[in-house]
Amino acid sequence: MSSMDWYSDSGATTADATATVFDKRYAKFKFNRRDVVAQYIDWGDGEGRAVDTANYQWSQYPSPVQESIVPHTYTASGNYDVIVQTINQKGFASKYYCSSSTDEVSPFEISTRIERMVVSDGEATGIIKCENRTVKSGIDNTIFVAEGPRQVYVQIPPILNSTEYGYIGTIKLRITAVLVDSTRDASTNEAVVVGGSRRVKTFDVELSSVASKTAPVNVLDGATTEIDGAAIVQILKVEYRNPKITGSYASDYTRNEVFNRLKIFLTVKAIDDEYYPLTYVTAGAPIKSVDDLYRYITMDFSQSRAKASNVANSKYRYDNGKVFFRPAGDYQWNITGTNYFNNNTRQTSEVRRVDYTYMPRPDGLRGSSTYGVSGTLAFGSGAAYPWVSGATTPYIMDQFALDDFGRFYDQYHLIRNSMQPSSSADATGSTVSSIIANKPYVFRITPPVNWTGSSDDRESATKIDAQGMGTSEGNFTADYTSEAFNNGSSNEVGFTEMNGATFQDIADATRNANEYFLLLFPKKTNQIFFNMTNYANQLMSDWANATGITIAGVYYLGVSQSGTVNQTAEWKATEFEDTTSISKTYPNTTDSHALSGSYVTKELSFAKSGYVSFDIPDDWQSISLDNLCGGYFDSTNDINTGSSGVLITGGTVEAFTTNGTYGGVMEVTGATISDQMEAVFNSANEVGAFKYIAFPSGTTDMPLWVGSGATNGWDGADSLFFNYGETDGDYYDIEGLSGEKSWLLRRINIYDVIDGPSKVYSGSTAILLPPVDAGNSDGPITWNGRYVVQNISSGIGKALKDAWETTDLYALKIVVSGTTGGATVPRPEMWNVFDATEGNVAVVREIDDSAYTLNSLAITSDVSVTRAGNYYTAISRKGKVFIARVGTPIQEISFDSVALGDESLSTAFSTSSAESSLYGHLHKVREIQSNNVRVYWDEKQKDGTFVRFWGVIKNIEESLGVGGPRAIMSYSFTMTIEEIALLNIDGDFMTGVFPIGGIPDVRTYS
Repeated sequence: MSSMDWYSDSGATTADATATVFDKRYAKFKFNRRDVVAQYIDWGDGEGRAVDTANYQWSQYPSPVQESIVPHTYTASGNYDVIVQTINQKGFASKYYCSSSTDEVSPFEISTRIERMVVSDGEATGIIKCENRTVKSGIDNTIFVAEGPRQVYVQIPPILNSTEYGYIGTIKLRITAVLVDSTRDASTNEAVVVGGSRRVKTFDVELSSVASKTAPVNVLDGATTEIDGAAIVQILKVEYRNPKITGSYASDYTRNEVFNRLKIFLTVKAIDDEYYPLTYVTAGAPIKSVDDLYRYITMDFSQSRAKASNVANSKYRYDNGKVFFRPAGDYQWNITGTNYFNNNTRQTSEVRRVDYTYMPRPDGLRGSSTYGVSGTLAFGSGAAYPWVSGATTPYIMDQFALDDFGRFYDQYHLIRNSMQPSSSADATGSTVSSIIANKPYVFRITPPVNWTGSSDDRESATKIDAQGMGTSEGNFTADYTSEAFNNGSSNEVGFTEMNGATFQDIADATRNANEYFLLLFPKKTNQIFFNMTNYANQLMSDWANATGITIAGVYYLGVSQSGTVNQTAEWKATEFEDTTSISKTYPNTTDSHALSGSYVTKELSFAKSGYVSFDIPDDWQSISLDNLCGGYFDSTNDINTGSSGVLITGGTVEAFTTNGTYGGVMEVTGATISDQMEAVFNSANEVGAFKYIAFPSGTTDMPLWVGSGATNGWDGADSLFFNYGETDGDYYDIEGLSGEKSWLLRRINIYDVIDGPSKVYSGSTAILLPPVDAGNSDGPITWNGRYVVQNISSGIGKALKDAWETTDLYALKIVVSGTTGGATVPRPEMWNVFDATEGNVAVVREIDDSAYTLNSLAITSDVSVTRAGNYYTAISRKGKVFIARVGTPIQEISFDSVALGDESLSTAFSTSSAESSLYGHLHKVREIQSNNVRVYWDEKQKDGTFVRFWGVIKNIEESLGVGGPRAIMSYSFTMTIEEIALLNIDGDFMTGVFPIGGIPDVRTYS
């Protein structure tokens, strides 16, 4: 045995005795003689070094060798010394050779000429699993874990007016909490920080004169039996005790409907002096408990793994999907080392329970407590924060958007995790699992606003970052990649004055244009998650005048014949689901309105956190900025063809003409042009106009667009045409060209991707249009191949260059329709943009399980209820019969009613579309059934008590009688029962809520 050395390539030319697990390395063996026909190799990564425990292989050779190259891949980290033995052509075996000693093989000799392999752990893989991907809104007590015992308050968002609060009357709550009785002060309720003793306490709170309240109500001070000297460290259960109207108004639509929109919150005032919600209860979901398995999720990190098979999981870090809407110390994720979770959420346990409740932005819209005279904090105190809706509450109301059934819209949370293996000393080690594997680059693009606003007019329409065209000029183009990845109120993806600019054409006439987000991904995805502030501009406070933004389209970049002169790149629309959007439908009865007499739906996007998803298209391809610019972005090269260019020779300048729209056109002819063009292009239409940029030989800084005005730049024969717009004797002397030249043509697709910029600018008149970056009388322009950007030293130009110049990325465009206000005006607030398909992320849907009341519906016929039980029956051999009740089967309630009205009246729509009308009741039942909305019905008993049934409407049957425009529409529907509870004669709960299959006994049910 002569020697053994390690290499990283199969040809054994690059020496490398180090590797990361799963990297293939090549061992080159040199022997003393050319007589080796077989060799035994123990790679050192087995259980032992003896033949029966080693990880070994035999390599055999058909003819004797003096050298061999054998590959191996290590899956565990460590230092590995290879043991080798050879068999020569005479059948003699050598000793075992190794660079370190062992007594497990014999005969053995140490050889320092056998190189050691050092293998390191690689990047771990973070995996997250989640129990309960759909979870009911629950009780979030984590703030107490972070900040200790604190005071808890009742607050009600200003969704209802004073009259509606009058219908509800006194609100009765029952709270079960863990109290900490202060050691220091037994008379004052405060945050207990210096010591105390714990106890579980159930107490009642009654809220009267609710419409007059402008401040949170301390639940300990407001308890019916006041509690002193204590603070709360955990809310265990909350009950809304009297969620029902009784007496003569029990079936009044107007009064009962109010209960659908009542949201009673418990909040806590944190160390940062802001109020944070703990939970809320409603008439349709009146009881919430921390023990309810359907009201929390469990994040499971246990399937995360280190890359090396011999390295254990050490620590986990996570994002629980709450953005910064919980206090800073409340397990709020953040970033360290640019690309890693910091230690805020570090733990060693493999699982984590997470509870969710509805979460507005705690420090107010725009990070302010007021805007004008209006409050912007979701939960505040003082004159700007009444519990009743009014002039000071529109921005508060719009943070509590309710759907057509009085529920909060589904809330979405993206949970993520990262695992630190034992091979890493800290959170930023190279072996920590990645949270950036498919991190998108995020750009907001404002199309050029006009043709003359820049300090260099030649850039105004051609550059997205034209000099002198900043935000005050309506250009909000920016790189938001860092903001979209980090956490905190200072990392906002801006929606300021979205589409607020007045876009103008070359004649200064107003034109249509939309801003858009350009997202660039390293890998394909089909689900993009946006962390947003809950805010629905005017949709709650002023529906008729509500304005906002919507997603006007999602487009992927389809590329064909990539990297060739025939390359095409185009945005292709794809169908998508937008869960950041909310919508409300109202009957429009305004006679002067164009949509009067119809049900109008208004929709807003980016109104809450959620995802945009779509099917992954087959022709979505990655591409680089270089490739989109003919192979040469940010390059002065106007000579080489590259992979996306073609050189046409033998073309002679023939003539100069003027196109009435685009200006000067140069014609070039040559006997071989046709042959050269046909070798590359299928037709003249493929060449088209303004698709290819051209450079004549022997010149510099003379870009030309292939085309004759808007018509094809090749006639299909021996003539080429080039748009030059306007010549300049000093800095762009196109008309000074003559004779035979070569013509370099490059395919330019960047305008198909970053769309909006013009390929030409306005010359001395609006019909003389020189190409982008062509000089004129204002001075020379050095050709630099930047096309749509002018500055690559800072701003978006630098960001695009750094991210995309030579790296193939998958491009996605999200077009935004509608407008938003200025920097200080409340508007959509975006905080993060993430790929939602990686293995270390999961989407959690939080639902408001508040049921819609059927008590207000005009039920004109009998209500039919069936009671039954599931029984086990058996008979013994001697004839003894056994009967045992084992549960309650699913039951149903049947309802019958009618929808009346005169469809011949001119006021038919305004009268019958009202939800309080009999036809309005039918319309609402149809919506409830089609949307699978949970409902409840209170059945009055002969003793004056009530049984409340919760369930869903399974079907509706309708029949229209004969009798002209006043014919009766009869209908019936069936409600499948899910849960029940008992209420006393005053509408207060006597029992808890039981699932229909879990009633303790017949007596309780009956």
